[in-house]
Amino acid sequence: MQFVLLAFWLLATALMARRGLYRAGCALLCGMLAVSMGTQLWILGLNGLLSVDTALPLHLCSFSAVLALPMLLFKSQRLLAFELYLGAPGALLALCFPAMLQCEQQFWMAVSFYQLHALIVCAPLLLLWSHPQPMPDDPRSTLVLGNAYLLLVSLFNRLFGTNYLFLRRAPLGTPLALWFDQGYGVYIFALEMAAMLLFTLLSVLYARLRYCRKYAAT
Repeated sequence: MQFVLLAFWLLATALMARRGLYRAGCALLCGMLAVSMGTQLWILGLNGLLSVDTALPLHLCSFSAVLALPMLLFKSQRLLAFELYLGAPGALLALCFPAMLQCEQQFWMAVSFYQLHALIVCAPLLLLWSHPQPMPDDPRSTLVLGNAYLLLVSLFNRLFGTNYLFLRRAPLGTPLALWFDQGYGVYIFALEMAAMLLFTLLSVLYARLRYCRKYAAT
């Protein structure tokens, strides 16, 4: 289901960008992001699962979904870099290895969960495909911002006993659980190394895309 939704929203995003419908696409994606987040919260409330541990947008993907709204509305280059380096890759990983709470309305929870993550992937693409936005070049500022965000969430987890960003325990059935089984220190170190590797690979990819854009324009 998740990849069908991803393909649908990628196609819709490409069509809106190709036809110059940025405002309509922005309104549609922002609206559907809000609907997807609201639906998950509503389902959690119906099942008595709405709490400080589940309601706040402090996981990477929910945080990225919130940031996607001002990114699209204000065409923010800094937020675009955050989404391209952290938001969209994190959402793709969540689509491959979903970690959802179990509830009575599991089908609708899955639909809203998958749709939210597909929209997180599509939001920066709509901005890139609709306007001549430069590809992000230096990942260091995003890496610093990401680590500051991690530290703040870690402090929140410690104060309230929550598990945002899965910093206290890994979700079962995902590759993170394999690292967590090796010990907490190994788990945190592996997360940092994986993030640095991802940033390196993405910076190479975006540099190549910048070169291709420049070459195509000449």
